[in-house]
Amino acid sequence: MPSPFVNAATSFDAANGPLVKTQFRRAGLRSDHARCIPTQWRNDVNKSIRRIAGMLMATAVLGSSAVLCADTHEPVPFPVDYRSWPVVRSIVVLPASQFFDKRGGIHHYYANQLAMQGYQTGRFPTGSIIVDEAVITHKGEGPAQGILLEDATRFLEVMQKSSDRDPDTGGWRYQRFEASDRVGQLTQADQAHCSGCHRNAQDHDHVFSRLRTQ
Repeated sequence: MPSPFVNAATSFDAANGPLVKTQFRRAGLRSDHARCIPTQWRNDVNKSIRRIAGMLMATAVLGSSAVLCADTHEPVPFPVDYRSWPVVRSIVVLPASQFFDKRGGIHHYYANQLAMQGYQTGRFPTGSIIVDEAVITHKGEGPAQGILLEDATRFLEVMQKSSDRDPDTGGWRYQRFEASDRVGQLTQADQAHCSGCHRNAQDHDHVFSRLRTQ
């Protein structure tokens, strides 16, 4: 019957042998004591080392994926300084419009500098932000009679270009902020609806509004 003990120099796994010997040194034993370990025990140690290494690699991959997913689904932030940006154009949604109940009032369209480049070239770079500020109006009285005046903000609708990787959305993400709220209200389903609507403007990189030229 062959002996369960074999010489370490001929039986150690070439990849994991040094790791086992290191453990012997840490335990205060000489590396040649490894030859006193049964073959099956050494095989179990090697398998454990491989299993732990695999778990560590998997954890690292999953951790990286989680970071990427978190970045992809990070909500569009409130554009704090949007009123310092150029105004692309303004429109008024009147009572005769079918959209008046939900979108009635004056709409000012603001764009940051990257978005302004997009309006000029037709292709919006990553980092472009466009803001549609809807403002409630009221009729002037006294000396202001006959003048339509701005009142409080009704809502902000924001679209932000994150990348060009998703052809369905053109890389755009969407958010809506009600009145003076700083927290977005759109669900993922709402954002998908926005993306679907803006696909009708693919010829202008999913942006409906145009730069006022006159």
